[in-house]
Amino acid sequence: FYSLRVLSPALVLLVVTGSYALGFINRPPTAKVFVSLAVALILMESLPKTLVLPENPYRIAPRDWREAGGQFSRSVQIEEQQLVVMIQALTEKNHGRILTDIAGLPRVLAPAGVEAMPLWSPEVAWLFDATLGSEAIAARWQKSGLGYLVLGKASPTADFMRTHARWRAPYFTVIRVIETDKLLILQAAAVPINNAR
Repeated sequence: FYSLRVLSPALVLLVVTGSYALGFINRPPTAKVFVSLAVALILMESLPKTLVLPENPYRIAPRDWREAGGQFSRSVQIEEQQLVVMIQALTEKNHGRILTDIAGLPRVLAPAGVEAMPLWSPEVAWLFDATLGSEAIAARWQKSGLGYLVLGKASPTADFMRTHARWRAPYFTVIRVIETDKLLILQAAAVPINNAR
């Protein structure tokens, strides 16, 4: 029941390894029958797991398998819609772009016309550049059009931002705008450089 983004590359390697092993096993005719039966049993056993991902088919009744398979994606879609409404309300006021550590957020916000940029984008590497002064970073922040930071609470990004982001007073004001069970939304504003002095 592990994440498929990790399992998929492993499956490719297992297919190559399994095919090579089957080449040695299938020489006698009786071995072919046993190998074919074993493969069929493995496929039959794995089918319920595939149908109910990410649930465990051995913990729910077979009659509930069909409903269980889509339950996770439906709950994610509801959460995504709520998040889009929250962010649209914020960005309509200030027309800001979003900086985020949530990998799927750019895809979710694109139909709503809100641009979300991942924190690991080279376009915002300057925010963590210790060789730049606070004034230069504030000027780049203003030029970038970024206004909000959306972080997942389960990730270590909030601590990383606190430690490594170069938004320093008096050039930046960072305030918590919205906090939910899973999200933290911060508004970060760079004051005009003339007013910072």
